[in-house]
Amino acid sequence: MSSVGVHLEKTVSMSEEIRFKRKHSKSIAKLSKKYRFSMQEMECIFLMYYKIQKCSAAQIAVTKKQIHELLHCAFDITDESSVDRICVSIFTSIGEHITIEEFVKLLAVFLRAPLEEKQKHCYKCYTTISFDVNISRDVMFNALKNSVISPAADDDSEEAVRDFIEIVQKKMDFDRDGKISYDDFKRNVSQNPLLSQFLGQCLPCRLAVHSFLTTFTKNRGRL
Repeated sequence: MSSVGVHLEKTVSMSEEIRFKRKHSKSIAKLSKKYRFSMQEMECIFLMYYKIQKCSAAQIAVTKKQIHELLHCAFDITDESSVDRICVSIFTSIGEHITIEEFVKLLAVFLRAPLEEKQKHCYKCYTTISFDVNISRDVMFNALKNSVISPAADDDSEEAVRDFIEIVQKKMDFDRDGKISYDDFKRNVSQNPLLSQFLGQCLPCRLAVHSFLTTFTKNRGRL
């Protein structure tokens, strides 16, 4: 797929592409303004959705399973717990399918969101799946419990994770209320942006973002 040239998606016939873009022209214009994509970029994104949809069994809409595969292959997010967090955070649709706007929203967060919006996304990834409005010790433990590999007993591994959580808590909990609020999180990330994903991947790396943008736009920024 390329935005250079008229025919944006080679697996769709020219006439089919024209009908598709005409049918969704109002939605393309509306979402282009809402999600920081140009009209041509949004046309490409709509055609991506359509192409993926056509590969699904029922061809009704893109499935969440297909999005999992997209995150694995296109954005190099391979950890299943990370993929689940991202999907729960962004998608509100009940069932196995996602809407085209949810697809656009996912790409907007990954490709065009400013720093503060990315911070909110990461924080939501950590809290939504646990139904907790703050990052508590339990949230941190569930996210980090598989990150320590110890040849000793499982109890020793759990203790090592809890010790690490204690260190993180002391560093990031500015108001000392026993949990990391969004204000705490935002303050930490402003001092060290790497802390935005301290409990696991929520965003693709810069190389993956640049590579994906290359497939449909020249407006891809610097690597």
